[in-house]
Amino acid sequence: MGLAVILLGLVLALGWLLLGGGRLTEREVQATVMTTLQREAPQEFLITGELTSSTTATGRSQWRVRVLNIPLGQTRVQVRIPGRMTYGFELADFRPTDIRFDPAGIVEVQLPRLQVQSVEPILEEASVDIQTTGADRIGTEAVRSTVQRSFREVRPALRRQAERHLEDAEQPRLNTARALQRMLSTPLEAAGVRDARFRFILAPGDTLELGDGSRRVISNSPSEMP
Repeated sequence: MGLAVILLGLVLALGWLLLGGGRLTEREVQATVMTTLQREAPQEFLITGELTSSTTATGRSQWRVRVLNIPLGQTRVQVRIPGRMTYGFELADFRPTDIRFDPAGIVEVQLPRLQVQSVEPILEEASVDIQTTGADRIGTEAVRSTVQRSFREVRPALRRQAERHLEDAEQPRLNTARALQRMLSTPLEAAGVRDARFRFILAPGDTLELGDGSRRVISNSPSEMP
């Protein structure tokens, strides 16, 4: 009697698997992806790439005799500083509905909008060019204040450069897609998605498929699951 029950259980279990009961659902794939991202981004921002750039800030100041308004001298400061910027996306901008799963093993991910996360000027590589005319005694303070003002302009200028790059260039989106593939492949495989293939929607009608190889698809309409 006991053996018959065991055999019946094995038959039922085999039938359940053959009917697809052992396959992961889209909801389970979504939960695996979201849990992985939350673990990798404890501060709610996932960094997916880095940019390097440089900017030049120029400041001028002029001093005059107050009563007669006669120019006595001028200071021109040019500061050139490289910087390192990181980018990625806020987890709040990434929702489970941005993830779709096809039983054939295709995980489709809608990339969220990328943002600049940090801007760090590399001060040890800065170059400063100072040109002054007029009396040094009068111009010393003007030189100092002009240099300080120029340095204050560097970080905002680097951030603007990085933001323009994220808006105009496609490489940050490609880098983000590949970073997510590396991050998600192992946990999805552990959850049961074997040889997962990814389809990242970079923009409407522009997808990048990653798996055994890579394939870029650009069309006039958004990607659809096969």
